[in-house]
This record gives sequence, C-alpha cells and structure tokens, in this order.
Amino acid sequence: MAKRVVSIPKSLYESMQGRYFLGQTDVVSFVDGRNAWGGLLNPIDSQVKLFVNVFTITNISGTDFLAEIWVNSQMPGTETASNLVTPSNMTLFMNR
Repeated sequence: MAKRVVSIPKSLYESMQGRYFLGQTDVVSFVDGRNAWGGLLNPIDSQVKLFVNVFTITNISGTDFLAEIWVNSQMPGTETASNLVTPSNMTLFMNR
C-alpha cells in the first residue's frame, strides 16, 4: 500500500500547534510631517523563531501615505508594547 502525503499551509500547521497569534498596534499618528512606525519585535532572548504570515496595513484617514515593510531592521525610538495580541486557532471545524 502506498504512503499518502497531505500538504497543509504553514499558517494552519502553526495554528494547530497553538503557535499562531494575531496582533495590532495602537493607533499610529503622524505628527508635524514626521514618520510613524509600528513593528513586530522579538526579544533576542525569547528563543522563538518568528513566522510572519500576513502584514495588513489599514488607512482609515482621508490622507494618502507611503507604507514600507522592513525585515531585520534596527527600529528608531523607544518601543511601547501593545496589549492587542491574542492566540488564534485557524483550524476549520465542519458540522456534519
């Protein structure tokens, strides 16, 4: 009998392992024509390797702005931790 192989998305696999989190920044404000930034920071001693599945940037203002995503960058300023983070289970459950 042949072995069967099932392929599932990485995000679903991590979710099933309890390692999928959703988070967002607080409202980010542009003041006096300056830049604003939000980031995903992983403490160097966390012993966790991050897997980023999706970045979503939402603009609810009427002003256009340029958004950039930087990986492995040194962020300016002092960070403020957001409490807008939650574990999430992305598995599908179907009623039969």
